[in-house]
Amino acid sequence: MDVDNCILGAQEYLQTGKAHLAIDILQTLVKQQPKNFDVWKLLGFAYHEEQYEADACYAFANAIKLNDQDISVAMAYAQSCFFSGTSAIEPFKQVMQLDAADLNAVKGYALALAAEQQTNSATSILDVTLKQHPDWFAGHKLLASQLYTLGEKDNFAFSYARACHSQKENLNLRMEWFRTVVQIKNWQQATKIIEDGIKIFGRHPQLLLAELFIASESGDDVAAVKLFNETHQFDDVIHLAAESHVDRSITDPLAFAKTNILGTMVLLNAFKNLWEDKWEGKRFYHISTDEVYGSLGETGLFTETTAYDPNSPYSASKASSDHFVRAYGETYGLPYVISNCSNNYGQNHFPEKLIPLFINNIINGKPLPVYGDGNYTRDWLYVKDHALAIDLLFHKANNSQTYNIGGFNEWKNIDLVKLLCKQMDVKLGRKEGESEKLITYVKDRPGHDLRYAIDASKINKELGWKPSVTFEEGLSKTIDWYLNNQKWLKNVTSGSYKEYYNKQYNQ
Repeated sequence: MDVDNCILGAQEYLQTGKAHLAIDILQTLVKQQPKNFDVWKLLGFAYHEEQYEADACYAFANAIKLNDQDISVAMAYAQSCFFSGTSAIEPFKQVMQLDAADLNAVKGYALALAAEQQTNSATSILDVTLKQHPDWFAGHKLLASQLYTLGEKDNFAFSYARACHSQKENLNLRMEWFRTVVQIKNWQQATKIIEDGIKIFGRHPQLLLAELFIASESGDDVAAVKLFNETHQFDDVIHLAAESHVDRSITDPLAFAKTNILGTMVLLNAFKNLWEDKWEGKRFYHISTDEVYGSLGETGLFTETTAYDPNSPYSASKASSDHFVRAYGETYGLPYVISNCSNNYGQNHFPEKLIPLFINNIINGKPLPVYGDGNYTRDWLYVKDHALAIDLLFHKANNSQTYNIGGFNEWKNIDLVKLLCKQMDVKLGRKEGESEKLITYVKDRPGHDLRYAIDASKINKELGWKPSVTFEEGLSKTIDWYLNNQKWLKNVTSGSYKEYYNKQYNQ
């Protein structure tokens, strides 16, 4: 075999996007030429191109044994270690020793430190690097997350400010900055961020919604009225904003009262003050929950006429907001529609809720905390089906009506978790039953309702709505989304989330 010609052939395959063919050649070559640096190097890059990062690590490691001065191989090795989940701290340090001025090596080193929760070290490296390279906006974001983890919340918001300064035309970054400032409840700064954003981007929908959010969250009725009356004159409101996690409502009920009750009233007042006595063609659509009805026994369903009997601070706050919407309808003639939905699941769901929480834990081999005996029963509604129902009710429903939206999918928590484990084992290529071993029963939460189940026949009979997928299908789609968006999942489970999780489940 002509080694040089084979290497040239492998290089050509790599350059033309045929890395799999290059791998076939190089795997044969490496057996015949185990001390050939170029063969190991090319094999590493071919594996990397095909995203076989663990194999790439192995190939690059063998190349480095033969030549530890090649910076391209050293960098590629460090990157493959990082992407494969192997510790990349020492590999990036080796690159920095070869070239102390290599910014990519410094960046990688900081990322590796952050990934392994060496927060203080990551913060120190980032701070020095950003002083030298102030336009590295991703570094500002990373520094912000590390500062938040350390509890330096004012500094973490400032880090986002620096990132935005370097990327003035990046609306998504500005909204991330806005959300960080909201977390520390700095309403003055949040307002300034949005006002400056409007100067740059105009009346973008995200910015308009942010204005309303600030007014609602801060309890600024005057600001909300101004937005309605002077700025936008909204014809309709679809009100989904809410604090929604029962566990959090138990630890901080006042936050739920402020958002869910006062926030709703701010919007109601603004809408009323703008359109009172001019109601034709207007609508206030309020989205609520089935938890306002309380708890069911082993039989029966919630209907639109079921008496309210909330048992948690969350459900009490939502019940109160529902009552205020109906009261404004009766008192002022405000045209409203209310819908009460069952448990939503699907894409982009924050992993404090059961399904995304357990998907994340299964991926990382962490315990699956099941409350009590696991026999609590819920009806599950795929989020896209809920969105279709909302659209239908907004355009077609009669005013002063309530509609229940359910998935016709009752599942005991433990049965749902076992189904999730089964699907995850298949998708992750794990042995059947491996994920189920992670199930851990934890102390029950206070006031835990036994069963929710919705009768959604009214919306079906009047408007023809019904779920488009079975629960098994929807769950499979949901798992696929999280597996394909693990970077997003990793980002949202950093910082304060870890503190919340440890407090909630590791007591």
